[in-house]
Amino acid sequence: MGLGEIARSLGLNASTCANILKTLIARGLVEQIGPRKGYRLGGTVYFLARGGPYRRDLIEVARPVVADLSAELGEMALLATLQHGKRFILCIVNPARAVQVRDDVPYLNDVYETATGRLLLAFETPGEVESFVAEYGAPGPAWPGAETPEMLRAALERICDEGECIVTDRPEVAQTAFPVFEDGRVVAAIGVGVPLFRFEGDQEEKVVASAQEAAAKLSKKLSQTHQPEKDVVA
Repeated sequence: MGLGEIARSLGLNASTCANILKTLIARGLVEQIGPRKGYRLGGTVYFLARGGPYRRDLIEVARPVVADLSAELGEMALLATLQHGKRFILCIVNPARAVQVRDDVPYLNDVYETATGRLLLAFETPGEVESFVAEYGAPGPAWPGAETPEMLRAALERICDEGECIVTDRPEVAQTAFPVFEDGRVVAAIGVGVPLFRFEGDQEEKVVASAQEAAAKLSKKLSQTHQPEKDVVA
């Protein structure tokens, strides 16, 4: 909805409504789509509503892909986005295993510590990365090998060049992440979490290949979803 439409529906003047929306955006309750493109509900609303309309289009397309990936590997799989400096989990599937990685909190301040967080940050614009570092600081010990701003920039460039992020520096857990594209830009990341003792040999290769394939599959589905219908010629 546009600012004018929101203001009219609430009986507010535009400047008052804009100030309220600014506060709601800062809290993650509302998201501005783009300059003069209107507003939609934000990630925090989806978290509070547990199944509300936040990016329902993306979630509905992604859920079976994430579920199939988890079932194929027998490991935790998830889809995450980056919003307001936090990693937001859109959907997550934990298989029924005796030993599994659990990641049940959907709005997390752990960008530097996770594969999906690192990958999503890598595909932000230089300005967005600079703002992120200004607010949250350099990774320090949370990201070995990227402790300083200079080292962080180099690490993010490597992730972009490789198109993947594999994390094995966290205790007991290996993580993989691959980008999901929509209209040529990264809008989410598919991730898999695997206990370190299972992340080796053929299983490691399978996890990486399957996660990469799932991300490519979801990117293709999003592209097909947004294709305009062709006119039927009689």
